[in-house]
Amino acid sequence: MFFIGDKAEYKCQEGCKNMFNNTGIVTCQSSGTWSITDFKCVKDEWICHGNSCYFVDQTQRSWDGGKRYCVENGGFLTDIKTQQENLFITQTVLNIYPPRMWIGGNLDDKRDWRWQDGTQVGPLYNNWGPNQPNGNADCLAIWTDNMWHDARCYDYQLKSLCKFNI
Repeated sequence: MFFIGDKAEYKCQEGCKNMFNNTGIVTCQSSGTWSITDFKCVKDEWICHGNSCYFVDQTQRSWDGGKRYCVENGGFLTDIKTQQENLFITQTVLNIYPPRMWIGGNLDDKRDWRWQDGTQVGPLYNNWGPNQPNGNADCLAIWTDNMWHDARCYDYQLKSLCKFNI
């Protein structure tokens, strides 16, 4: 039983953190409800921004292997649809994990670049490197210049950048 003014604290289980970095303390209000707090537990290794978290799978895999790994762990190969998201990834994620990793774009049957959700790559924002895509490959990676490059899905074994929407 709780009384008006009593406090309770949310805590994440071991190996997880609160992505909002707040105390997780709520108060019993006179209405009989608890005060609201933003509290969401995510894995310690995840790097969060907005409503998304990112995880770099360090195992070198083909693009399909990276896609499968992300899906098996509740996410997907990252789509990058805004300049703000791209800046976060290049300035934060890639400062921790050096580039050369798969992201979620690939060529569809009509030879159009698509993200995993079926939306087109780049109509509103893209970060293609110089002379990219060059038409020699059908999967998308972030390269050492922090820009997007097409790469052969099975010829390269790269880390994978997984994204989790929260």
